[in-house]
Amino acid sequence: MPTDLDVYKPERWRDDALFRPEVRAAYAELIDMGWTVAIRLLHPEERIYTFWKYLRNAFGESF
Repeated sequence: MPTDLDVYKPERWRDDALFRPEVRAAYAELIDMGWTVAIRLLHPEERIYTFWKYLRNAFGESF
């Protein structure tokens, strides 16, 4: 997950591999290379969840 804004309740993800500093650093490298996250371009500070767990239909349960 690139930022705390991309997940609901970021404190629940602190020990997850996707939340580790090296993962976020790799993501930042992609952004530095010129890649763009469209939702962040339009809404840079809004809490919009861009990540859902794959288990147990988590995406469907969020709506």
